[in-house]
Amino acid sequence: MNNRNQRIIFLFLVIVGIIIRTWALFFYYWQSVSSPIGLQSFGDVYHNFYDIDSVFTGEWIWSSVDLAYPPLSIYFLVLLRLASFNDLYIFFFYSFLIEILITGIFYMVLKRFMISKYQIIFGFFLINPFYFMSFTFRGPLSGYHLTDNFFCIFLLLALYFYPRKNKTLFYIFSGLAISAKWYTIPFLFLVFIKYVREKDWKEMKQFIIYSGIPIFIFLISPFLYLPNYLDLYFGWLSGHAYSAVIPFHFRIIPFAILILIGCYKVKDFDLLDITAYSIVIMVSILWWSRLYVRYLAPLIYYGHIIRHKEIYTFKIKISEEVWKLKIGNHVLTYIISCIATIFLIIISLFDYSYWGLI
Repeated sequence: MNNRNQRIIFLFLVIVGIIIRTWALFFYYWQSVSSPIGLQSFGDVYHNFYDIDSVFTGEWIWSSVDLAYPPLSIYFLVLLRLASFNDLYIFFFYSFLIEILITGIFYMVLKRFMISKYQIIFGFFLINPFYFMSFTFRGPLSGYHLTDNFFCIFLLLALYFYPRKNKTLFYIFSGLAISAKWYTIPFLFLVFIKYVREKDWKEMKQFIIYSGIPIFIFLISPFLYLPNYLDLYFGWLSGHAYSAVIPFHFRIIPFAILILIGCYKVKDFDLLDITAYSIVIMVSILWWSRLYVRYLAPLIYYGHIIRHKEIYTFKIKISEEVWKLKIGNHVLTYIISCIATIFLIIISLFDYSYWGLI
């Protein structure tokens, strides 16, 4: 494929990506005045807008239906609500802009990692159905998830600075990602184990200092000054109705097994592998509280930037001929994304049924 054809495909995919995102934005504005559930068509953005009411009243109610996120995400929600002049429609538009910002950062990450044909890869990323339904559109209810997007911003900034020999900024933004959402919190433990096993005390010191600063500021120190902050963690660990009856020591088994595997394999992992694996570990316990497939959506980033030597080869024999089918990491990521989309649709249908939309 020559450069001219690549540019044409790239521009086509980018235009399609922008069109479907713009359409989704106006679709939800239309839904907010025409749907039976009105403003709640804005989905999580609607809840994020009102979840922080207790901040303005000074109560700070941390629960699964109010302040359900770490303080850093809450601070961003408060900032966006103030910047929107307390108008939900402007607040929702900011959600659209933030998702566009994230895709732009990922473009820079692909370029930074010198991914072959990165523009084509980015174009297909824009129309990845799993990513689109996880962070932009999911039918009658909004697909924007602001707090997940805060996490993705810091995660992608960490990836952007990863290629540097000095990992200071990578550690800082990794710590900020954990402070926004807990999705990669096992990263802290596994990297510590990695440096202990490698006896890399210099890198260990840098890691503890620079990832520890945002963790201390945004996750630990709030215990000293935010009212009822401990309730946030009790609420998440208690589980929801369908899992609360299952003893916690059973729910922790998949988490513990994955941690043990990680500790054993950690010397073979680089920091990118550890970060991606941390998401899988956290999902193994978060699913007991909230069965959301979109928790795995950030793994799409790693599917496109982690380059291992292995290329998956399949041999298909037809009569006397043998066909070899090679699948690289980009194609494999897209195929798995399409499979994940099926599960996302099934869960969304349950959601629509709950709201009486089907």
